[in-house]
Amino acid sequence: MAYNYAYQTEKAVIELTQFDVKFCKISQSYLINNELTNTYINSYYKEQVNNIKSLLYNQLKTGLKHKEFLGNLMSILEKRNEWLEKKEYKSINFFENYPIETIDATYFTRLGTSNKTSFENYLNNIIVPNVEEMKAYWFLDLYKKEFNDYKNIIDFEKGLLLYIIMLYKCAISNLHSYFKSIYVMAEFIDFKNLNLGNLSELEQSQKKERIGKFNLDKKSVAHLFRILMDEKIILFHETDEIKNESIMKNFVEQNFKYQNTSKEYKEITTFNRECSEAKSSETEPLEKQLKVIDSLVNILENRKNNITNRIKKNVKTKFATNSPKS
Repeated sequence: MAYNYAYQTEKAVIELTQFDVKFCKISQSYLINNELTNTYINSYYKEQVNNIKSLLYNQLKTGLKHKEFLGNLMSILEKRNEWLEKKEYKSINFFENYPIETIDATYFTRLGTSNKTSFENYLNNIIVPNVEEMKAYWFLDLYKKEFNDYKNIIDFEKGLLLYIIMLYKCAISNLHSYFKSIYVMAEFIDFKNLNLGNLSELEQSQKKERIGKFNLDKKSVAHLFRILMDEKIILFHETDEIKNESIMKNFVEQNFKYQNTSKEYKEITTFNRECSEAKSSETEPLEKQLKVIDSLVNILENRKNNITNRIKKNVKTKFATNSPKS
């Protein structure tokens, strides 16, 4: 009996989109799908995504109607993405928009540990060897004001939960982008002759060079698009604000590079954090946006002056040509 890769792939994608948050009184910790948040800091979602890709490779090699199948998987992920956006997963409002059940969790024998050690390390500015945990600490720094400077472990848990949800959202968005990149090239890829033992071959077969380069840092790129979209100069979806934002992020990630501090061009592989900051009403992001605006104003003023001078020169030349000779 042949292995049903289509069913297994779709099942794995649906499992990835399962999302449930509870609060455990015993461990004073938030749980996602009955697991402590610290379970997800290291490569949990990456492992899930890699498993889905492995299943998909086999389905693409043996199955039919690739575009229809990929379109269905993309639709499943899009629904979860839209749901997270509506719940305002990036802000403290998430805790108002999502009803979180409180449980005793005495029946979870594996919940013998909590995030207490991480909390103490963070408060004492202890550098931990785990790079992924340090990334979580950097994220937590962005939300210190919203969560009372993490004066207690509950506030720390809330900040950590938002970080894990951000990882979850990135995993879903990146997987959707991956599906889409195959979807648009499906008619041109010879799936049957791909060597599925090499997990990067499929990615390389449809990977394209970024078509544009910004002479801006990544945050400035985010502020530029924020300005253009807020002022309705550019639209990616006319009626749905969430889709407008999502399509914009995907468009930038797929097509552009930014300039780092060493003046090197780097691919914009993730854009969520910068876009979130560009929408913030905090002083620092607003000051960054003002700098972008000032730079644009200077560029436009110089261009306006150059065009004005050219017009004056054209008029003067035309007048001199048409003047009667003495």
